[in-house]
Amino acid sequence: GRQTPIISIDGGSGSGKTTIAEEVAGYLKERGHQPVIIGLDMYLKNRIWRHAIQKLVTGEILTKVEKELLGKMIQRIQKNQPYLNEEIFFDHAAIAKMLQDLADFSRSSRQAHIIHIPNAYIQKTKELGNRKFEVDKGMVVIVEGKYANEEELQPYYDLRYRLNDNPERTEAHFEMRTRKLSPYDADRQIKFYELALVPSYEVYAARTQEQIYS
Repeated sequence: GRQTPIISIDGGSGSGKTTIAEEVAGYLKERGHQPVIIGLDMYLKNRIWRHAIQKLVTGEILTKVEKELLGKMIQRIQKNQPYLNEEIFFDHAAIAKMLQDLADFSRSSRQAHIIHIPNAYIQKTKELGNRKFEVDKGMVVIVEGKYANEEELQPYYDLRYRLNDNPERTEAHFEMRTRKLSPYDADRQIKFYELALVPSYEVYAARTQEQIYS
């Protein structure tokens, strides 16, 4: 059996996953559990590559470097049309490996485990940094991310949750956050939100709905 349960929380962009994860952690602490939160935004792929896709979808001109980064994807993406593949922005293979290591640790006789995330994407500074999380036996690991319950990741969780938020409120929250964190390209981000972030999530949510507990 597993001695270190893993709980997942997914939900659309701007639905408040981080806040809920912190609330769940607080609730667990009050009941004598030691929680640790792993935010999957740390596993976002190369920012220049992601921005190149955003520019392509929203109809902006790409630089030479961006074109080289995207390669054949340029032919496959139509500008100003819904883009349903935002899931690939996250390194699911690396996430699966991290969860597999946790599962192995949980079944082992070891008392402590360190999750190393080299080149973790730090949302607030938009930079990469090395992150590490110490997990002891019996701790509860909360994994929160937009696509946390993707098929390949599902087997690792003991409980799978989804935040279903009101779309207008989510959009307002996303816009507010974006104008604050990324004022220079906020207009593009908001257009990309409508063309890609929402429809990509809707496709994913419908596909995975059966596997969610609540």
